Amino acid sequence: MNPTAQLEQSEPQALPDASPSSEPEDLRDFPYGRRYIRRVTADGEVVHDIVPLALKDLLHPEEDDEFVSTPDHSRDCRRLLSGLERFKPKNKTFVIVEDMNVDLGLPDVRAIRPDVSVCEVPVVPDGFGQVGTVDTKQHVAVPLLFIEVTSDSTRKNDVGPKLALYEQAKVQQYVLVDQAHPSGTAQLMGYEYRGHGFVKQQADPSGRLWLPVFELWIGLKNGQAVLYDKNGIVPDPQGWAEQAEQESRRAEQAKAREEQAKAREEQAKAREEQAMAREEQAKSHVKAEKIRADSAEERLRELEAELTRLKRR
Repeated sequence: MNPTAQLEQSEPQALPDASPSSEPEDLRDFPYGRRYIRRVTADGEVVHDIVPLALKDLLHPEEDDEFVSTPDHSRDCRRLLSGLERFKPKNKTFVIVEDMNVDLGLPDVRAIRPDVSVCEVPVVPDGFGQVGTVDTKQHVAVPLLFIEVTSDSTRKNDVGPKLALYEQAKVQQYVLVDQAHPSGTAQLMGYEYRGHGFVKQQADPSGRLWLPVFELWIGLKNGQAVLYDKNGIVPDPQGWAEQAEQESRRAEQAKAREEQAKAREEQAKAREEQAMAREEQAKSHVKAEKIRADSAEERLRELEAELTRLKRR
């Protein structure tokens, strides 16, 4: 069954007609998010109507649609995005984005918006920061990894039509962080594209899934999605900031210790030079004294010789 058709059988009715609106006071009127629709009034004034999104709008959103997201969902996505960005291979070019539309290049299928998407591209498109959609055909982008973090309201999209569309688009790996699993406990599922379709990925004994592009594992810790490298959990952005601060402090301390050691070395060298100078002075003094003694002795011999000569007269 076409995944979009499958979705339409279980979705609410179409989006309500747009009407003038101000910022809503009750977010319950916008459980999935909102869309701003531009229109021109009869007197030529440009206004933007705010209309609520339906579940099917989350499957194929407009670029400027605003989704409702829980803090936990946002933290999971940011943590994964920053970790993948940090560990991306240096010998290839990637577009790694959060909550951005991706045109999968499928006939008659509008753009979709994964929570986190990784595509390999020949070059990063010019002005990519202002691009609202990753177009796999236009950008010659290969979809390598898509990650979805489920919520109660949108889970049916992630486990249903999105799974089917990602398989149809030959996304190399699809990871589902199922925070809204019916069991009440977060679950982790992965699918790899092999041959002609998705094959469910086998987790390791710790329940983690291997992300081959990044040579990382993804797992769950206390219900949160985290990444692991060979050294353990990859810190989140806050952890990196703390780690960077600690490393900076350690570097400063090491530099201070190095400078102190250098200062002690210079002081020791100065003392050694002073001791050598005093030794040279002492040698010079001894030499001068010897010269004076020799001179006095010579003078004494001369006087004695003169005295002997006088006595002989």
